[in-house]
Amino acid sequence: MPEHLKMATQAVEYAVKQGEIIVFTDRDIVMKYLPTEAAKNHLKIKIEFEGDSAWKITISKNNKRKG
Repeated sequence: MPEHLKMATQAVEYAVKQGEIIVFTDRDIVMKYLPTEAAKNHLKIKIEFEGDSAWKITISKNNKRKG
């Protein structure tokens, strides 16, 4: 697995345990990978363009309650 995908996986694992993490990237593969992995772990994701082809991705626990 490429290093930037390993780091993305670690970011998702961190968000699962700690509640939130912010990732900055300019890698298309990370942009495609993170939303899928976040959804698999019931996490919320917010993506914002930061300029110069960089993206700010906030991964956090989904605090919605059922019922």
